[in-house]
Amino acid sequence: MHPITLPFIQSFFKKRVTDSHKGTYGHALLIVGNEGRMGAAIIASKACLRSGCGLLTVAIPFSERFIVQTILPEAMIIDRNKPIDFSLYTSIGIGPAIRSDKDSVSLLELIISYSKIPLVIDADALTILSGKTELLSQLPSKTILTPHSKEC
Repeated sequence: MHPITLPFIQSFFKKRVTDSHKGTYGHALLIVGNEGRMGAAIIASKACLRSGCGLLTVAIPFSERFIVQTILPEAMIIDRNKPIDFSLYTSIGIGPAIRSDKDSVSLLELIISYSKIPLVIDADALTILSGKTELLSQLPSKTILTPHSKEC
């Protein structure tokens, strides 16, 4: 375990190269939000963009797309309830406000089963994971869990 200090955090940021473009800095997928629960989706999306990712796709219930598109027009939107091609992304975050329902459990199981790229598992996804501890051994290398006392 490494203490989280400013130099430690800064060590993860890539210096921007003059002739680079947004595709140079990765493509993140965030699976967040639910009907009536889009605040967490917006906060997580803004944080992802501020962290330096080049491209961001947000997987949400399609009925909620106008909220994200209005506040974050730079984010791409896909329907969380349709098949997702995980091979398009360099990292995946899942959890904020997705709920712990059957569909969210199935989606988390699918991601863990098929993903070989780093995951960030937060909020409701952690709650799901705490009830399905058999999935822990299947987590891809460099997966980050972000628990606090109300999520486990």
